[in-house]
Amino acid sequence: MEEEATQEQEDAHAQSLRQARTQNAKGEDSKSAPISDEEIEKLEKLAANREKIVTFVLTPIIAGGNALLNYIGIGSIPILGDVIDLGAGAALSGFLFTLEGHPRWKAQLLVWGLTAVELIPAADIVSPQAIGAGLALFIAWRAGTAAQEKLDQLRGA
Repeated sequence: MEEEATQEQEDAHAQSLRQARTQNAKGEDSKSAPISDEEIEKLEKLAANREKIVTFVLTPIIAGGNALLNYIGIGSIPILGDVIDLGAGAALSGFLFTLEGHPRWKAQLLVWGLTAVELIPAADIVSPQAIGAGLALFIAWRAGTAAQEKLDQLRGA
């Protein structure tokens, strides 16, 4: 039942986007240029990033947990702290890999770059991984919001 309702909503959504494209192609809406199916698909994927609840919940938990381990002193043990930092970086990377489009690669660069900073002795006092995870999620959320606004604009909602 739910799958059928979801499919009907997706079909209605696709139909409204096609209608908006047709109107744009006919010149009925002079404010925006015609948009291709590929562009709409990209926008839908970016907008779907905001619905990755597991990523948006577990990423801050992992980054915060790693920061907590650093603050209580476990992260300062030379080899153990580095292994924990690398493990947290891999876990964060895995969750952020579920994102679509350009936010995925920006998030990966941020997380791995700041994981490398975590390996520098005493640099993890400011918790670079937690900062990177927060910035990565902000980038994904902002891109998803912008894409959703553009899709809504295309639909005429």
